[in-house]
Amino acid sequence: MTKTLTIGEVAERCGVTVKALRHFEALGLIAPGRSLADRRVFDHKDLARLQQVLALRKAGFKLSEIGAMINRRVLPPEQVFDAQIQALEARCAVLRSAISLLEAGRQRLRDGGELDIDQFCQLIKLGEGVMQREGFMHGEGWNAVVEKYYTPEDMQVWAEAKTKWAHMDGAEYGRQWQELIDRVEAEIAKATPTDSDIAMSLAEAWMALQRPMVDAVGVQVWSKASQMYAEMKDWQTDQVKAPFSPEVWAFVNAALQAARAAGRLPPRATE
Repeated sequence: MTKTLTIGEVAERCGVTVKALRHFEALGLIAPGRSLADRRVFDHKDLARLQQVLALRKAGFKLSEIGAMINRRVLPPEQVFDAQIQALEARCAVLRSAISLLEAGRQRLRDGGELDIDQFCQLIKLGEGVMQREGFMHGEGWNAVVEKYYTPEDMQVWAEAKTKWAHMDGAEYGRQWQELIDRVEAEIAKATPTDSDIAMSLAEAWMALQRPMVDAVGVQVWSKASQMYAEMKDWQTDQVKAPFSPEVWAFVNAALQAARAAGRLPPRATE
């Protein structure tokens, strides 16, 4: 008998929320079977498809693009694995280099020596690179983008703000953002008006989700993030990507304006 998992089991074991799985199903990205009790059941083929969807989304593709790619079979499944392996190998290489430098520095100190300027510079540079890869603004090229919009003082504010988020579940917070972005993309695909009730509800959810970050860094610093995303077409490359598309950003901002005009959100100056 073929082994299957319920939607709750998939969510727990794969780290994907039930809400996201149902959303993917509604968009036709996955199509789990049904048990005799009419409950969703996932077999290995369903999980293979889910793995493709999540990997392609992580690579920056929109859900509408992912559906077309998978349904037309334009991307062999092994290429999805190849892309993930390459990304992980690149990250592992950075971590191995960091470990090697730290071990060498530790041994030098144990032998009674001191680290010279070059070694300290290597450790600092590599350490900063590793830390950047732990956030969403990771990879080559992000330094130039960040420096364009933020001063060193701003970056210090961001660094200090991380301590205010220590109590938060970063993985869960990231999943909430991705689910919201997926919902916005779905409404864009349906040509939903930005002044509709559902669009304004999404705008309200967007504001609520970003509130911890705004509170932590302040409106002035956060406004620079808004400017950065508004100009993402000027700096995005294959290596440097925002967590959402320009279309998502435009939709959300139009919906925010509609929600403010309808009195559902406070004026921008009070945020």
